[in-house]
Amino acid sequence: MRLVGSAEKPLIMALAPSANTETLMAGGESIAAKLTELTGYTITATVPTNYAAQFEAIRATGANWVQVVRYGVIPQIVPPFTAFIIYHWDINMRISTIIGFIGAVASVIT
Repeated sequence: MRLVGSAEKPLIMALAPSANTETLMAGGESIAAKLTELTGYTITATVPTNYAAQFEAIRATGANWVQVVRYGVIPQIVPPFTAFIIYHWDINMRISTIIGFIGAVASVIT
């Protein structure tokens, strides 16, 4: 059975990209090594760079700032924002149903 934190399924520590990725990765590797030593979980450090590479690739085609935002930023923002809206709409519908039942029962009792 593969457990989270084992060598087969390590915990991933994602670090925000910065100007000096090598220094950031060196620090992340040392933190991961210390956490692995203290907790016994296998932890790996990673720096997600796909966003920066995507912006650079769009820019390299000669796109202006508006096109970079349209084809690089918006496709990354819309899915989580839509999921957030649907999730909260679902929560609000469930809560309003429960409050409606409680109100209906309270009006019948009194």
